[in-house]
Amino acid sequence: MNGEKFKVLVTGGSGRVGAFLVPALLNAGHSVINLDCRRQADDRAEFAFGDVRDRQFVHQVMSHCQVVCHLAEIPSARIKASPQNEIYWGNAQAGSGVMQSAADLKLRRVLYCSSCQVYGCWDIGQLPPVKLPIDESHPLRPTNVYALAKICNEEYAGLLHRQTKMPISIFRFPWVINETEPSKHFFEWVLRDDGPMHEMGTHIHASDLATAFVAAIEKDLPGCEAYNIFAAEAITNTPIRQRLQKHHPDFPPLPPDWPDFKSVALADKARNDLGWRPKWNFRDYLPKK
Repeated sequence: MNGEKFKVLVTGGSGRVGAFLVPALLNAGHSVINLDCRRQADDRAEFAFGDVRDRQFVHQVMSHCQVVCHLAEIPSARIKASPQNEIYWGNAQAGSGVMQSAADLKLRRVLYCSSCQVYGCWDIGQLPPVKLPIDESHPLRPTNVYALAKICNEEYAGLLHRQTKMPISIFRFPWVINETEPSKHFFEWVLRDDGPMHEMGTHIHASDLATAFVAAIEKDLPGCEAYNIFAAEAITNTPIRQRLQKHHPDFPPLPPDWPDFKSVALADKARNDLGWRPKWNFRDYLPKK
């Protein structure tokens, strides 16, 4: 696939991540169909209005593409308007349906948006990590219906790959920052915060997440593989080991030579397999003392 250009279906291309992914794909020379129930910002892409759970409609739109990036799912277990079972079956239905259509149509590759919540250390009911740092081998321990549906879709992806050999890349990522420059209030909070670490300070900027998708599309990689996609450094102005020891004594220790601000979630596999490097670093914007 190296050097080739593709027609890419992006489900949820008008959303928080899709708004960065669609232009990144177009700027890289690919053509895009954005399937969403909201209008897109980038008019260079084709737009298909519809529900991603409508299998017949998705299949029809996808038949014009070679690659699909599936982003369109209920984004959290905290959506109060949706009962837990609806979040679960809605996301499982959307994810499995998109991937099955891709397999039936013999697409070149599927990219699936999973979540770091599959490890159990993020969001509702979070558990201490089993080990630090966290790589893709960390046990999957869902603590909410959103994470459970993500794991089910990851398993479905693995099943489809074993049946069809269709390459599938799965991205597990944390809180997404989509502001080009976070507000002054954000930095003031970081500078004075020395308390318990919210989700261990992990994050990713939407622009870096978009480049990971583009890299995975343009690499001719076989298999069904999961990748951590995390920023290189944690959001903290106090050394991360110090904060974890003080506020999270039940966490396993970091290696003794761990850098002060390095993220506890590793993205080495994405770096090695995809040639991906995150560029956006909040510390570059942090006011100098």
